[in-house]
Amino acid sequence: MTGVEIALAAGTAMSAMASVASAVNQANVSRYNAKVGEANARQAILEGDAQASRTRDQVSRALGDARARAGASNLDLSGSTLDVLADSAAEGEMDALIAQYHGQMTARQQRSQASLDKSQASAALTTGALKAGSTLLTAYGKFGREPPTVPQDAVTRAGVDGLRPGF
Repeated sequence: MTGVEIALAAGTAMSAMASVASAVNQANVSRYNAKVGEANARQAILEGDAQASRTRDQVSRALGDARARAGASNLDLSGSTLDVLADSAAEGEMDALIAQYHGQMTARQQRSQASLDKSQASAALTTGALKAGSTLLTAYGKFGREPPTVPQDAVTRAGVDGLRPGF
């Protein structure tokens, strides 16, 4: 092998290695993003549940205050007063369920993104391997069929037998 051929082979190998390294890096980034997405999904569920709990507590306190005020005012806790309290309790429970639902939907979105990130990690590795293989096969095909070429101006600059013209 000549020096030019060795340089071409080394350059090809470096290009193939760079494709693999880039793919591995992209896969690692995608895997990390998937882990973050999974953690965010778990956090979204916890936050939705916590918001629902706070809402239920607030409604419970408000209903307790309303009952106490009604009792202090000698209102009968039946009929329309009871209906209003029941409606308030139902609305409060709906608010709590909505908070949980929002947490679950956010978690679902985060998990979907995490799944996509995992797929991208796998695809990045496959693409990197294919690019590296393509680079190596292309170089092999050119090396096997075509002699390495040196630009004519490089020959002129080098001169005859490695000496520059004029020496």
